[in-house]
Amino acid sequence: MLKVKNVSKEYRGRKVLKNIDLHIHQGEFFSIVGPSGAGKSTLMRIISNLEKQDSGEIVSLKPYSKENPVIMVFQDFSLFPHLTVLENVAYGLKMRKIPRQMREERASKLLSWFGISDKAQEFPSMLSAGQKQRVAIARALILNPMILILDEPFANLDKNLKMNTALFIKKTQREFGITTIMVTHDQEEAFYISDRIGILIEGRLIQTDTPERVYNQPVNRETALFLGQINEIPREYLSFFSLPDSLIFDTGKDEKNSSVICRYEALSFFPDPNGPGVVTGIHVWGKMILYTIGIKDITIGVYALQMSVQIGEKVSLTIHHLIQQGA
Repeated sequence: MLKVKNVSKEYRGRKVLKNIDLHIHQGEFFSIVGPSGAGKSTLMRIISNLEKQDSGEIVSLKPYSKENPVIMVFQDFSLFPHLTVLENVAYGLKMRKIPRQMREERASKLLSWFGISDKAQEFPSMLSAGQKQRVAIARALILNPMILILDEPFANLDKNLKMNTALFIKKTQREFGITTIMVTHDQEEAFYISDRIGILIEGRLIQTDTPERVYNQPVNRETALFLGQINEIPREYLSFFSLPDSLIFDTGKDEKNSSVICRYEALSFFPDPNGPGVVTGIHVWGKMILYTIGIKDITIGVYALQMSVQIGEKVSLTIHHLIQQGA
């Protein structure tokens, strides 16, 4: 569908993108995730032909054209403040000289799908952030884009809106069957709705795979740490943990790695007066509780759903899953 071949871009002597290779499949939802300044938006602007790369090429199944457009929805929505919602959505058809009745009928159908028919005659200033985003996406979809690009679609939404918006975007993408590329630093939403994910760090595309494999089998420690908190446990400390039979092989001697890595949610514990661990901290983080547990001279982080022990209490721990680096 779309291939990015060895693309690089430099600004003022600093390489923002470094030899990017990427293949986007027809009809998939692909997300590029990375920290601020990683080069995500630059890559999307190059794909959408708003910027020119210094080297490399963009190859698409069909040439970019009015009939096969690549449309980018910006994070600030860029709605026309002097036009109504209906007029905003129909604007692209107006520019294509589509008769008024036809373009308003098509725009009205989209507004119905997006659940904002009652806002048709209102102006953008009267809408919530979530409603503005729906209008912006509808305005893009009415042109039947070959590729839809979403630039930080969750940036201007509060936390409660993000998941509902993610679900709606995924539902819309599936319904219309449009190849969609999203750039975001909101990892949770990206993991929830994407078919595949690319990790972009410091201008390099570090890893591309399914959400499950990227999260549980990152190519290196840097990628693992970017995607969530990790515990690095020296191998000589593994005797202090219970291990399922499936992990015994994984924890054998490895000359390359003197420690193993697991995520906070991959551990559990229970009160045990003879246990090797001591609870040193309890922090309530919304729906999760973060426990810090000391074992000799190291500290382990563990997520739990319930308050089950107190600071100073001894516990035994179990590791349920290890991150397989470079798998």
